Amino acid sequence: MAEIKNPVETKGGEVPRLHVERGDCCGCSACYAACPVGAISMQPNEEGFLYPVIDETKCIRCQRCIGVCAFKKRLQGSETSAADVPKRGEKTKPMNVLFLGQTEGNTGPANANRSLVTHWPKEDKVRYADNKKKRLTMCLTSMKWVDVCVITGYTRVSVIASRLCAKMGKPLVCVCHGYAPYERTVNRIPCSEEERRAQDQLLRSCTLLSGVSQLQAEFLKKRFPDMVDKIRWHNNGVEYISPREHVPQGHPVIAVTGGTRPIKNNDLVVRAVGLLAQKGMPVELRVYGRDYAGEGEKWVNNLPPYAKYMGQVTHEEFLDQLTEVDLLVMASIHEPFGLSGVEGLQNGTSLLLSEHCGVSGILDLTSDDVIPDGASDEDVAQTIENLLEHPNGIRLLSSIDYEAASWESSARKFRETCAEATRMGTK
Repeated sequence: MAEIKNPVETKGGEVPRLHVERGDCCGCSACYAACPVGAISMQPNEEGFLYPVIDETKCIRCQRCIGVCAFKKRLQGSETSAADVPKRGEKTKPMNVLFLGQTEGNTGPANANRSLVTHWPKEDKVRYADNKKKRLTMCLTSMKWVDVCVITGYTRVSVIASRLCAKMGKPLVCVCHGYAPYERTVNRIPCSEEERRAQDQLLRSCTLLSGVSQLQAEFLKKRFPDMVDKIRWHNNGVEYISPREHVPQGHPVIAVTGGTRPIKNNDLVVRAVGLLAQKGMPVELRVYGRDYAGEGEKWVNNLPPYAKYMGQVTHEEFLDQLTEVDLLVMASIHEPFGLSGVEGLQNGTSLLLSEHCGVSGILDLTSDDVIPDGASDEDVAQTIENLLEHPNGIRLLSSIDYEAASWESSARKFRETCAEATRMGTK
């Protein structure tokens, strides 16, 4: 089976040398904040002063840490002053933030937006609204007040915000939960060239973009090569809950999410489980989610006897039913994050992911936990059978660093992106 691919392209070259002697570094932590892969940690020396240390196994040699080192530039005679970089212990300037993303409802993006603003660092003042009309009013009346404006997708309010930010010289940051034109195309939902251009124009009008995972950021870079230096990322947050015990059903139970959406690639799982059923395994496949693409009734009617369409259930029902599931499979063609994977682990399941799930960034995966590109039905069936015999749930759950993956950490990292945008100004 293929090894897991690093979602960030390594640029080659030597590992940066941030300091040789103490006089080469002021300990400002700008390099730590700038590292896109978290390869730098601030560690105390024998006197207790913090200095950056690079984990060479994580470093992608992008040299961004060297590029942001104002202290090093000053030592080398650059016009940039080290005073431009916040000193250790120095508080960042409070910001007035206008957050125009949807926070109401039970969709993945709305839940993520609500958690982001709820856990936003307290030094800032954040304004947001729980319905479209209020967001439009805030957009039209509050722009003069804000230091940075945040949008989370292509909406009427986002387009108006983009135009106002451009006119008033305000920075605009977009939280990218996905990329609708691509997803609609894969899901066989019409998306005209005019719609695609309009959404691309909105993204290009932003000062910075922030994907909800490292994988999503790399996805955006491939589609917007002209914006590579303006794309950042923060993981959607994960909250710790006490793990729940698995409740065996007397036969293997496998589950998929996403309903009828082709981008979830659930057909592959249906076929793979079918091969296990043909071998005499009394397997049950549960399909959760609603009809997104408009062809759900036909797809559901064609499901084989071992598959059961669960439809759209409440979040509480989903979590309760996960305790009965032996293996949750996410074979997605593209999954910007994939919180369901963590919820499965927390509720007693094992987990099998495609190479294109952003949640992999917070899990310590092996090749046995991953569906590689180009895997056949037989390959997937074999991997499923192996995970049913050798569960990985406890191992993967224990690999999550809840402090680093928390919503507090996520909100702080995105807040740093917004602060960077205020220093950049408008595009």
